[in-house]
Amino acid sequence: VFEQVGLLDDGFFMYFEDAEFCHRVRKVGWKILNNPDAHVVHLRGGSSPLKEQTRLRKRLPLYYFESRSRYFYQIYGHSGLFLANMLWTSGAVTTRKPDFIIIGAMKSATSTLHEQLALQPDFFMSTPKEPFYFSDDKVFSRGRDWYLNLFSNAEPNQLCGESSTHYTKLPDYPDTIRRMKSELPKIKLIYVLRHPVERLISHYIHQWSQNVFRCDINEAIDRYDELVNYSRYAYQIQPYIDTYGRDNILFVFNEALRIRPQSELERVAKFLGIAPHRVKWQES
Repeated sequence: VFEQVGLLDDGFFMYFEDAEFCHRVRKVGWKILNNPDAHVVHLRGGSSPLKEQTRLRKRLPLYYFESRSRYFYQIYGHSGLFLANMLWTSGAVTTRKPDFIIIGAMKSATSTLHEQLALQPDFFMSTPKEPFYFSDDKVFSRGRDWYLNLFSNAEPNQLCGESSTHYTKLPDYPDTIRRMKSELPKIKLIYVLRHPVERLISHYIHQWSQNVFRCDINEAIDRYDELVNYSRYAYQIQPYIDTYGRDNILFVFNEALRIRPQSELERVAKFLGIAPHRVKWQES
């Protein structure tokens, strides 16, 4: 094969040279077979950070785009490269936004609801579950494109959602609603509630297990305002009601989610505009 079609093009750097080589191989009549059971073991060598950067939704390195341009130009010419770039740009312009957000509360089964929605065919839930985009300054500084890319793999018919409990942690994240309203003027919100004392106890246990709190719960209540504040549900939700309206907020109760999960999942689906019969609670 090498004698007939030549070696791999060393003008590429790490990417697309295999695709271009296979194109030449097929062009002269060779067949390329795929054996999914085959395994290759790398005894030595390294890899580029491309996959990790893709997973983290970071900008890909310049050499990737240079190799990509070389591939499309060599195979399809100027017009093919132009068309490929136009299609990529149109995809970037039509980047999906979240249709709804689970805004809390911490330690109230938001993870359970997020995971259940992710298992339904009509929903696409973000990875990570909690981007903290609107609440955390450091994350917000990554920019709008980083956030919207979390939903880039959603199918056109799927509703997109994320579940950041920092969004109901006043007064610790005071800019959350202002930022959210600026970028998402229309959004459905879900607030999962739990008995406020039970939530407080679970919150304390979580922080104590992470060595954040190093005192007993009675002392912690006096020392750490977050224990009480994050259970002040009216205090947390009123700014959202003022901003988005009561009709755009659904309250889900932790206790109901445990007792009648299918019914509550159907209620969530109906609120988001999905027929209740389309969702099914998946037992772990």
